[in-house]
Amino acid sequence: METLFRKGIYQILKVFYVNGNSEVHLRELARRTGLNENSISRFLNELVNSKILISRKEASVRKFYVSDKFHGSIFSSFDFERFNKLSFDRRKSIEDYLKGLKIKPFCLILFGSSARGHAKKDSDLDLLEIGSLEKNSILVKDIESERGIRLQVIRLDLDDFKKSILDKDAEILSAINAGFPVFGKDFFYGEIENKFGRNFRK
Repeated sequence: METLFRKGIYQILKVFYVNGNSEVHLRELARRTGLNENSISRFLNELVNSKILISRKEASVRKFYVSDKFHGSIFSSFDFERFNKLSFDRRKSIEDYLKGLKIKPFCLILFGSSARGHAKKDSDLDLLEIGSLEKNSILVKDIESERGIRLQVIRLDLDDFKKSILDKDAEILSAINAGFPVFGKDFFYGEIENKFGRNFRK
């Protein structure tokens, strides 16, 4: 991901990614990136001119966020970066799980210690599967025995997922806030974030 952008722009965009694309002002960006305000200002102007960032003035402060048109493609690149930092066995467990599903879900979200980058060797692999209730206990057991990693899969059909969001189910919201999609990025950045609000993942 960092090779796609100059370092300063990469650092700025990562702040929005980590921050759930909530609005950030120049001084906060400078504090969180370690860049000086002149450099930040130059990069922000470049990103606004290219329509990647949207600028909004609140009182005397300009705030910025990533445009809905670009945030899915930019943020999914950071997701890919996080996925590739997983251990080989954790990546393969996810890939094997998706490959073994006869009915693909709308979205598969990795959350928990693996998503945070804090997984230990004996940590569970936590997945939130949206849109499919396929019985796959044999698939899960096969992957667990082959990789030595326990899979914890929460499965919700689309209606139950929407209800969980509206009811502010703490476990589901936590999975989305701290997790990232390993399958179904269009659903995640379209249906979830755009439908429920740009600051949904704060």
